[in-house]
Amino acid sequence: MNDQMLHDISEFVCALLKLMNAMASTDLIEIMERGLQDPNLDKALLNPPKIGIWGLIRAMRDENVQKGMGIMIELLKAIGRASTD
Repeated sequence: MNDQMLHDISEFVCALLKLMNAMASTDLIEIMERGLQDPNLDKALLNPPKIGIWGLIRAMRDENVQKGMGIMIELLKAIGRASTD
């Protein structure tokens, strides 16, 4: 390992720690953790449903899907705002 590799690794770890600190200061990690522990997710991972455009439209009537999409939209907006700073 040379000096440049060590420098690159240290910059990566520093950026990762900054990101983890920012995520820890919100409810994002707790929400994601609960979502990842959902038994329905395990079932879907073992036997993924095939969903076309009409299935997607039907799923958008589900309150939980709407909440999840709302969170993702706000996250995308925040990333967009941050990219223009």
